[in-house]
Amino acid sequence: MDSEVRFLPLRRETADSNLAHCDVKWFQSLFPEVTYSQLKVLLSEHDVQLFDVRTSEEYQAGHIEDAVNIPVNILEESLKMHPDQFEEKFDVRLPGRDDQNIVFYCKSGNRSLTAVNTARQLGFSRARHYKGGYSEWSRLEEK
Repeated sequence: MDSEVRFLPLRRETADSNLAHCDVKWFQSLFPEVTYSQLKVLLSEHDVQLFDVRTSEEYQAGHIEDAVNIPVNILEESLKMHPDQFEEKFDVRLPGRDDQNIVFYCKSGNRSLTAVNTARQLGFSRARHYKGGYSEWSRLEEK
């Protein structure tokens, strides 16, 4: 039995239309998620590389502390950068392909799902996403 995981290429218009023409629950099951409480622990232990894949305007309007903004439309080229270039551009080190706590988030989970798919296709096999996104984070942080 072939246990190799295969990734679906996502067309831009598919990702932007809530993964239309794709069984979303099946697709999401391929990518481990991080919950709000898990992310809080990772952040408190400084044990996460957190990437906000929203636009720079969305990021500037509010973001999770310590998150690095890499918009989803430049994520692939960014993850392919030489480590020195990546660090110069984003002021953090390029994640390693085997790093355990690489987490992507967006507003509500769709772009972060695209981001984690992109990262996994590039060999970042442990990448995860925070499905609740900034919408959930900001709502729960207000309480």
